[in-house]
Amino acid sequence: MKRKIAVLGGTGDLGFGLVLRFAVAGEEVIIGSRKQEKALRRANDANEILKKYTKNRVKGMVNNEAVKVADVSFLTVPYPYHTKTVEGLKENFKEGSILVSTIVPMVKGKYGLKPVLSKEGSVANEIRKVTPTHVRVASAFHNVGAAAVQDLNRREINCDIIVCGEKEAKKVVMELVRLIPGLRPIDGGPLENSVIPEVITPLLVNHVITLKTGPLGVKITNLNFTAEKLIEIYKEKGLI
Repeated sequence: MKRKIAVLGGTGDLGFGLVLRFAVAGEEVIIGSRKQEKALRRANDANEILKKYTKNRVKGMVNNEAVKVADVSFLTVPYPYHTKTVEGLKENFKEGSILVSTIVPMVKGKYGLKPVLSKEGSVANEIRKVTPTHVRVASAFHNVGAAAVQDLNRREINCDIIVCGEKEAKKVVMELVRLIPGLRPIDGGPLENSVIPEVITPLLVNHVITLKTGPLGVKITNLNFTAEKLIEIYKEKGLI
């Protein structure tokens, strides 16, 4: 089933990568931004890249218009602008839609980047608190390198994506994760568990900087199931 996906903050690194990947997968994708001009410019950039890979094209819209039509919205704005962004959009979200937090709470510390622990338990919980009740909330894509997601010549990314959130939201997000070659969705449990993948990212980024590697990610070892099989098992057990 083709879904309308809005990537809020889709002009940034991870957001732009998700735009490209979901468009190649055949989904209807909207780049959202606070400014219409920026959204349109980045949509044009994306469409130039996509010419080589698919006939599918993306649109650019301001965030409040994007969430009116989106079935799934990915929040990819920089920390700590997540709650302010959602509060400004809460009157616009489509009934029954899904909001996915990719936000990583980290700041510069003495020895590199360090995580920020939320008083609400996780940034995803902060987002749930300001999101209308008719919108389901999940979290995902914290621990995958933005450069790897953007690189469409990189056929498989080889990373596990921990997905937390409300049951029906997790089901949809896991199916979207599976559309990106090499990514495997892992059930992370309820939304409050989002703190686990949130705080891992500073460790990964610090190692990229220190060791001068390419993008790093997370892989659950000795879990010999495909993405499709994992989703099937999670459904059988009633987890999604």
